[in-house]
Amino acid sequence: MKKIIYTLLCVISAATVMVSCQQEETYAEQRERANECMSSFLTGNSKVAKQFFPQGIEVIDEAKFNEQGGKTLAPPQSEKYQFLLHATTGVYMHIVNNGNGDKLHSGESTNILCRFAEYNVNGDSLYMSNKHLASTASTPDVMAVTNTSGTFTASFLSGVMPSVNQNTEVPNGWLVPLTFIQLGRYESHDETTAHVYLLVPHTQGHTAAKTNVYGCFYDLEYERGN
Repeated sequence: MKKIIYTLLCVISAATVMVSCQQEETYAEQRERANECMSSFLTGNSKVAKQFFPQGIEVIDEAKFNEQGGKTLAPPQSEKYQFLLHATTGVYMHIVNNGNGDKLHSGESTNILCRFAEYNVNGDSLYMSNKHLASTASTPDVMAVTNTSGTFTASFLSGVMPSVNQNTEVPNGWLVPLTFIQLGRYESHDETTAHVYLLVPHTQGHTAAKTNVYGCFYDLEYERGN
């Protein structure tokens, strides 16, 4: 029942935001506001950014990322939390854990289990999650993913996100980390699932984010399915 109520609230909220934006702002104005909110997050001026990254955020490029051995550093190894800017998509990524197991190879398809919390950057608040409710914490979202010569495609098979959004679309931003992380199964306390933080512009988000023009911040974990 909690899951159903939460889903309905999310859908109503999204619809309200969409109508409000359409009545009051042009697309250019919505995009400018979304960009300002993204910048506010990166400079540590948002509530969610302060919650997750109290020491602040440093944006790094791919050259520095490679110099560091494919790592994004965090305090105390660095002064601030480093986010790699993925130049092609505009997605910002901090890798908490690279995970265990193997990367998804070219020509391979598999199911990936995802545990996540999504925060609306414009609203500076939690929007949906399968981590925070007891009814969904043990049931990750499942997406079917294929790697075709380094290009990843995916669709949801089940979970909170397809239920809330009423479609099987996977945000493109969720596919960016798959180039860098390893996918394994969490079978003992000695193993860790791949864990990333993502700041995703509306252009790389799901349908609601694209339509209503807002970025999303994700606390996201990946695990290889059966």
